[in-house]
Amino acid sequence: MLFVVSAKTPSALERYLQNYLDFCSQMDESHLHSMCYTTCVGRDQYKHRFACVVRNVAELTERLKNEISSLRSSKSSAATPHVIFGFPGQGAQYHGMAHDLSQRYSGFRAILLEATNAATLVTGFPVLAYLMEDSFSPVAPVDESHIGQICTFVYQYAMYKWLSTLGVHPEGVIGHSLGEISAAGRFLLSTE
Repeated sequence: MLFVVSAKTPSALERYLQNYLDFCSQMDESHLHSMCYTTCVGRDQYKHRFACVVRNVAELTERLKNEISSLRSSKSSAATPHVIFGFPGQGAQYHGMAHDLSQRYSGFRAILLEATNAATLVTGFPVLAYLMEDSFSPVAPVDESHIGQICTFVYQYAMYKWLSTLGVHPEGVIGHSLGEISAAGRFLLSTE
């Protein structure tokens, strides 16, 4: 026999299944056919559904227990947030983009200082000034590719490393254009 139940929400479906399970514990085997018939033709169909084919009350009871257990385990895993980092490409940069975070969080500032010092040694331009000072008047604007790309990468690197120190670890990363380098670098940083 086909047993069908549906509900408007997942929690309502779980309650209905529990009610049917409780009912089955007291139900006479001879009523199974009538109950299954009623669930198929006498009820509205909603988005959240459960259906099974059974031969007897014991089989239906087992199926209901399994489904309730499955719904509860999926509910507990859904409560755990999944973190994914997105790294934008060039064009996201602006003068002073690291100023607020570095003023509020000393851990971020320390990581940013280390990264900008290394970048300045390699590039020869004041990366920290681009990232910290919104009124900075450089020779070249941050929108020029060779500057914007370095500033964006350094900022993303510092942000990732700082969030890692806070215990925020992504399950995945995605990057667009220049951000793909930061996204790929995430795997390098996680092995440090």
